[in-house]
Amino acid sequence: MANAVNRLALAQEKLLVQQQSSTDTLERAIAAQLESNKLQQAHNTKISELFAVFLLDR
Repeated sequence: MANAVNRLALAQEKLLVQQQSSTDTLERAIAAQLESNKLQQAHNTKISELFAVFLLDR
């Protein structure tokens, strides 16, 4: 019985480590996506500004 409890505890610990690793990976992916969104928005703003200048110069 003690052996089964030990195996279960080890399996739970291993699962926890995997979950923490997955969480860390997901957090990094979300941070990267947010940064990408920020850069895309800056690009869109610049393109809009340039287009407005182009239209005014016509």
